[in-house]
Amino acid sequence: MIAADLRLRSIAADRPGAVVQLGYVVDNIDSAMARWLRWTMAGPFYRARFDLTGQIYHGHPVTGAIDVAIGWRDDILIELIQPEDVAPSIYTENRRPGLHHIMLATADLAADVALQEAEGNAMIAHGDVPGFGRAAFVDTMAELGHYLEYGEWTEPVLSTIAGFRDAHRGWDGREPVRPYVVNAA
Repeated sequence: MIAADLRLRSIAADRPGAVVQLGYVVDNIDSAMARWLRWTMAGPFYRARFDLTGQIYHGHPVTGAIDVAIGWRDDILIELIQPEDVAPSIYTENRRPGLHHIMLATADLAADVALQEAEGNAMIAHGDVPGFGRAAFVDTMAELGHYLEYGEWTEPVLSTIAGFRDAHRGWDGREPVRPYVVNAA
């Protein structure tokens, strides 16, 4: 069970259920970014390393880290994820390159996860992302071929992500890969 946290908010919280992100597990993040940039003009991509400490996967604490690149394509946030190791996590289970999850906007993460669980779709991973917010993954692999993710983020993170979207809208193709830095306010 996940408790409500009124300090956090989803991307597009005013549009619950909207698809806000496509997440892909990749073998080589540099090659994946190059393909997305060339074939779809998604970008620019913002790159960071995230420690998975604080996440719970199938009831067990997670160790390890992921290399992440995110960039907008129109109104969809594209997330490319390369696990840095083989430690058990949502990103190493069923590891195959391709669509890993779709993130849906939520007005109430706890209620949406509870609704999914009532439908028989178990929450298999969840936890805090230190300094960013929290996320939960629901197992819809058998029904949809990927997981569903719900996330709630701090206001500085939401502001940073909105800045990434603005950069995409005015982007001329230069500086296709940039550091992921969260605004302080």
